[in-house]
Amino acid sequence: MLNREERRAIEGLFDRLAEAERRTPERDPEAEALIGAELRRLPSAPYYMAQTIVVQQQGLEAADARIRDLEAQLAQRDELGGQLVCYARSVVHQEWPRMDDGTQGDAINPWAVELFETFHRVDPQTPAEQAAYSKWLDQTSDREQAR
Repeated sequence: MLNREERRAIEGLFDRLAEAERRTPERDPEAEALIGAELRRLPSAPYYMAQTIVVQQQGLEAADARIRDLEAQLAQRDELGGQLVCYARSVVHQEWPRMDDGTQGDAINPWAVELFETFHRVDPQTPAEQAAYSKWLDQTSDREQAR
């Protein structure tokens, strides 16, 4: 039985076909004759073709969504990687010398704040990402308590 989503997908397909016909009214006569002959030979072909196109469209939409998700994850990773480098440089070149001099006081590494804000925007998806995220939070807590 055809559900509402499937109906919309099929209607959307035919809407796109109608738009293609409006934009490109000229058809290749040889290709059109061959298609007509094949349709006469296999009258059920439009049904299977429409089903195939709808499934392929759904696959393309799912792939597009996954690509957008991966691009967002990559952007987060790059942002986080840059902040980690800056944080480490700040520790090595600013905090450690102040600790050696005894002038550290209650100063906060500005990159720690950036990292904290970025990590709150991260949404780990896979078990490996979740484990790494949890481990990082634990290690961060341990470092802060050791100071």
